Amino acid sequence: MGDEHRSSGAALQQPGQQPGGAGVPVDGLQHEAASGPDGGPRGERANSLWGYAEPGTQDGTVSRFVVHDGLLATTTDLTDDAHAAAPLPTTRLERRHSVGIDRHTGTAAPGILHSRSVVPRGTFLRLELDLGSTAAQLADDRAVVRRLLALLREGRLRIGAARTRGLGQLVLVEDHTDVHEQDLSTPDGLLQALTAPGSGTPWPRTDWAKEEAPADGLLRVSVDWSPAAP
Repeated sequence: MGDEHRSSGAALQQPGQQPGGAGVPVDGLQHEAASGPDGGPRGERANSLWGYAEPGTQDGTVSRFVVHDGLLATTTDLTDDAHAAAPLPTTRLERRHSVGIDRHTGTAAPGILHSRSVVPRGTFLRLELDLGSTAAQLADDRAVVRRLLALLREGRLRIGAARTRGLGQLVLVEDHTDVHEQDLSTPDGLLQALTAPGSGTPWPRTDWAKEEAPADGLLRVSVDWSPAAP
């Protein structure tokens, strides 16, 4: 996993945690979540959620979604302040090496070698998102969050490089997923958010666990196979 700006092996240290853990940078997460499961262009609704900038002009808006850096972990255990208790050591990342390809001959290009850090299968990603809303936007924004959770539950949101080659798939762990709302329009609500992060009105799981992900027109085929020889 990773993006063009920062390596997926970048150390992301959070308060109260030991250094050396691997993580997925916020810019990569936000880019993939905003572009959707098929990576296609965004429409007006997506721009209102994730923000946009019109090239060469002053037109644009900031994102109402905030995607936090995601620390990779070996278990689902959390610390008292809700951070991953067992960060994935950077030494556990797999390194895959490849040679460059000469575009004219189709063979290996001399002097070009590159590598990629790959997160091991079964690793947990501590994912946290905030969505700023208003009274007028609240109903639509709740539907957006439910659809996003459905995409994650069905494994249809991928992040990082080589997504079309089977990498970067995320699957939601429902038993360890919490959704709640905080009212920041009052002094009491704002004070609660500052002094007790993670508090607020929780969503019952029945409100989102049965939500179906929107159809994307793609046919998915799974082949159960194993190699005939080592």
